Amino acid sequence: MESKRINAVANEFLSIPDNDISLLKLLKLCYFAQGFSLAILDRTIFDDPIEAWQYGPVVPALYHEFKHFDSKITEKSRFTYLNDHYQLKIRNSYF
Repeated sequence: MESKRINAVANEFLSIPDNDISLLKLLKLCYFAQGFSLAILDRTIFDDPIEAWQYGPVVPALYHEFKHFDSKITEKSRFTYLNDHYQLKIRNSYF
């Protein structure tokens, strides 16, 4: 079974056209997606750990992937695997 990567979830949010997403916003959206997935589907949407940092919840792997962007993330992550079931759930819940 292939692991569910936070980067694939992030790419779904970054696919929103004409949307300025900062790293802080992206981290919080992924945190909320994980919470909704646990509450509604009773399973995680990604396997990466979430840590409590000074300004809120952070997935370190995602933070380090996008920390070089100042205010707006302008490209997607290199890691893109997310199965169709989870892509559909994200799109139906957030778009």
